[in-house]
Amino acid sequence: MCFEAWPAGPRGVVKLDCSRMSSTQSANRSPRKARATQVPDQFRDDIEALRELAYRCLSDPALNDQRIELVRRLFDRIPSDQFPEVRGSLMNDLGQAYS
Repeated sequence: MCFEAWPAGPRGVVKLDCSRMSSTQSANRSPRKARATQVPDQFRDDIEALRELAYRCLSDPALNDQRIELVRRLFDRIPSDQFPEVRGSLMNDLGQAYS
């Protein structure tokens, strides 16, 4: 998953770093340098919870139902016309949770 939170910037925006991906994610990505994605602070707690839950799902796949629920909740909260990189990462995470 691409969510590695950095401290909030001057406009209350959290930057997310996609440079720490699993080997599967890295293999499927072009050799471009990873870039940070910006997300408002209001989503920071859920993004952090999702990152931790995704890690826990590696050892306990039964947690994927909670992961799916959290991603869907984030989709409902993030406007569809804003933060396309975050929505794309969430779609990727949802696909991984279903697989």
